[in-house]
Amino acid sequence: MQVEVDPSVGKHTGGLYESGGRGWVKMPTAEGEQALKPGEWNDLEVSVQGNHIVTQLNGIRSWTSRRRRRNSRME
Repeated sequence: MQVEVDPSVGKHTGGLYESGGRGWVKMPTAEGEQALKPGEWNDLEVSVQGNHIVTQLNGIRSWTSRRRRRNSRME
């Protein structure tokens, strides 16, 4: 899996993507989508602690999720 980084607005920077065929696992929130500053430096923070994943773009939480162990799906 990867956290998406794309300099274009509306391309879901901060979302979680699986390039192995599954596609988008978790899209950023509407507020997270608006946090991108095109043409400027952006700060993307990814925090993973056990099964808890959080991404923040320019201080705005893009999404937060916990991964279930039994079926490996994101909540």
